[in-house]
Amino acid sequence: MRRFGVALLLLAAGCGGKSDGGPEAAGQDEHAKAFERGPLKATLSVTPREPALTDTITLSIEARIEDGYVLSMPQFGEGLEDFVVRDYHTEAPVAVAGGTIHRARYELEVFVSDEYKIHPMTFAFTAKEDKPASPEQPAPPEQPVPPEQPASPEEKVYRLKTEDIAVIVKPLPEEASRGELAPPAGPAELPAPPSLIAYYAGGAVVAAAVVGLALFYFLRGRLGRVLTPAPIPPHERAFRELRALLDEDLIAKGRTKEFFFRLTFIARMYIERRFGLRAPEQTTEEFLPNAAGSGLLSPGHQQLLKDFLGYADLVKYAAHTPGVKDIEDCFAAARRFINETAPAPAEGGSHAPA
Repeated sequence: MRRFGVALLLLAAGCGGKSDGGPEAAGQDEHAKAFERGPLKATLSVTPREPALTDTITLSIEARIEDGYVLSMPQFGEGLEDFVVRDYHTEAPVAVAGGTIHRARYELEVFVSDEYKIHPMTFAFTAKEDKPASPEQPAPPEQPVPPEQPASPEEKVYRLKTEDIAVIVKPLPEEASRGELAPPAGPAELPAPPSLIAYYAGGAVVAAAVVGLALFYFLRGRLGRVLTPAPIPPHERAFRELRALLDEDLIAKGRTKEFFFRLTFIARMYIERRFGLRAPEQTTEEFLPNAAGSGLLSPGHQQLLKDFLGYADLVKYAAHTPGVKDIEDCFAAARRFINETAPAPAEGGSHAPA
């Protein structure tokens, strides 16, 4: 059982890079950690520094990349499996002297005071032309990794991966004070011996409690199966999430990239719940070969996923601006994949397209 704490701990280090070792840039009520690799510096900040159970936890992500490089931010929801995501915002990249700053912000929620973790997040960056090393800024090592989006042959893709960040949520003040013992009381006088009527009354109360308890367990056994709701099938849950996504009207609000992050996240979570393939934790290039080798998806559905996820990656990571027809086609592709791979009614549910 996890222990309850009274402080926020952030322990992070850059994978293949370095951490700043302390909350240098943190405000009075936030804790920040920075990770660096070559031309990239990423900073994760958690507010408040010591969250209570009733607080909304804000995770701010800021990444500064030097000119001449293209940055891919972590996928939506990556590393936040322990939390409930209440809100998510991204900002347009801001050009600064010598580079560009990318920002994203999550509002997170938990339901019990406990220790939680922000799991590793991955930043990827590419350089179309090799840049010479300098004493102040060494060039990235020659360790290309699979890109988040298609890269041309001359591009090399590098990755900066953070480590676990522990977040300890404090209990409420009244909850914490329950363990405090009251001061010892002085000697108390012995009560007068109870009368015979009191004995009879006490026996009647005990008998009533026993009968009530027996009746409760009997009714629970008879009605438990009726009152317990059946789990929602993965395809029905995905259709509800697609409908909720449409209701948010993100496209009309100019939040196209966020729409595609959410759309692909719904599709990936459906694949994990329906087939047991860990799609949310893998890049498109990692997931597609695993799906093909699993034998769970037909060639036609594999191609549908490849086209859908590949185009979505262009919007999310390559600054591609889709047209209205492209957006409709991508949404229809996600809905079609869920509808065609959902179990037949005899297997466990009816189809309910969004």
